[in-house]
Amino acid sequence: MEGIVMSIVRVLWGHLAGARGRVVTAAVAGLLASGAALAQPLVLQQVIEGATSGAAIPWWAVVAFAALLGTVAVLTGVRERLVETAAEHAAASLRRTVFSAIVTAPPGWIRRDGIGDLVSRGTSDVAALRRAAASGFVDVVGALVLVVGSVVALILLDPLTFAVALAAIGGAASVALLAGKRISELTDEAQVALGRYGNEIEAVASSRLVITAYRGEEHAIRRGAALAEQVRRHGERIAVTRAWVAPVTQLAFQSAFVSVLVTGGLRVAGGGTTIADLATFVMFFGLLVQPSTELLNAAVAVLEAQGAHRRIEGVTAMERPLPRNESLTVEQGGSAPRIDFQGITLRVEGRLLLDDVSFTARAGQRTVIIGPSGAGKTTLLNLVERFTTADAGAVLLDGVSVDELPEAALRSRIGLVDQAATMRPGSVYDNLSLDGRELDAVLLAELLEAFCLTRTVGGLEATRDATTLSGGERQRVAIIRALLVRPDVLLLDEPTSGLDAESERIVDDALQRLRGEVTIVMISHRRSTIAAADAVVMIGGRPGGVASRSVDVRGRTATDAGRSGGD
Repeated sequence: MEGIVMSIVRVLWGHLAGARGRVVTAAVAGLLASGAALAQPLVLQQVIEGATSGAAIPWWAVVAFAALLGTVAVLTGVRERLVETAAEHAAASLRRTVFSAIVTAPPGWIRRDGIGDLVSRGTSDVAALRRAAASGFVDVVGALVLVVGSVVALILLDPLTFAVALAAIGGAASVALLAGKRISELTDEAQVALGRYGNEIEAVASSRLVITAYRGEEHAIRRGAALAEQVRRHGERIAVTRAWVAPVTQLAFQSAFVSVLVTGGLRVAGGGTTIADLATFVMFFGLLVQPSTELLNAAVAVLEAQGAHRRIEGVTAMERPLPRNESLTVEQGGSAPRIDFQGITLRVEGRLLLDDVSFTARAGQRTVIIGPSGAGKTTLLNLVERFTTADAGAVLLDGVSVDELPEAALRSRIGLVDQAATMRPGSVYDNLSLDGRELDAVLLAELLEAFCLTRTVGGLEATRDATTLSGGERQRVAIIRALLVRPDVLLLDEPTSGLDAESERIVDDALQRLRGEVTIVMISHRRSTIAAADAVVMIGGRPGGVASRSVDVRGRTATDAGRSGGD
């Protein structure tokens, strides 16, 4: 547990950069408030002794007591404000870190955990750590001073009465810590269940029309209700555990307070102590209760945050492949490169997908990859982009392995049109400039005109919502997006599957104009696209691997493409 706590402290402290001055100021305010609170019983003792002895009440003590009360209130308010704003600062920094980690995470990792689960990590898990920051780490400083000071004063005033009260307080602390540990386990399970529920919402929202078309609403509702029920059960267990912690803790403190009054009253009656000392003892004991409660709450908050911390670390601490040679560079806008696939072997979930696949996409030419579904065609494009890594073999760009090149430099040379022609919510312009750069207005106008999209997307401003485009329009916009980066390599995954004959002709003409300037590797099943290729690579075969051939459709030299374990 100690290691987890220190890890959480380090994480939160690291995300407090820029707000650490507030944290230090809050800690100082807490210390001053604790000092002022510890002085209150001593001043009150002077007032009570003056009143019970028959002498005049020391009015300076009354004024001082009132001033101390006001000082504690003001300092506590200042501390709380600083703590809360610092906690928000840490939470905002943590959200940025999680978001950045998700954006840069390997695609396969995102598919494994699901979008809903990632949303849960970036929202509710961060909120759990924010609660830990707000309820604990700064308050602990002042609370510890107040607890230590109160304990010392109580022992000096009446060690016997303090011993009686300590037993009850120890019981309350034990109950709270045990409950906190249990709540930590339950919270971890609840967050996982919440992530599954979020994944289901994302799945239903993204496939709404298909579900409706196949009358699957009732089934989807049942699945969602079952997942919601799992979240409810986990939440209920947490609520039940929390529900009995508060009354047990309260009972323990009340028992301790009653013990103090009974024991102290008996000692006053027996002459073992004075009324003034008893009143001072009771006030010090009252000062002990509040910070003890704060410390227990902080401990419980940290215990609850353990699961959230582990889940967030699963994102932020993920190992990301680093280039093996940062000295290598790739110049964008250079000559079209040659791409060699050498002995590519890859297993996916235990299944042999690609087995010793080798072929070459010649510089400035158009190479078309064909083959049955599931043969690994898209995977070959992903290997060029380094979205995935082969178990054996290499992809070479002008003789240099892509694994040796810095990712940013490599991808700056590549234009990609994925199979789904993915568009994120937002305008077409936003989708054309995913890196936020200002687009070349002249080139954009030429491309929109060439692909007959000027009016469709809202002119040069491209204000139309990209998610409302038709399938064919999305494909043309995706091709324009790839061409706007002025790539040396163009990877196209079935870019004309949703196009009519006229639109396909427009795309083919655009690709022909790139001949000699850009190396094109594309996947297609269209005869016209295959016929226009400079080379065709066939990937496919039964599981276990049979020889596949790269056959030039014009009858020139056939090239061995290795074996593929596709279906």
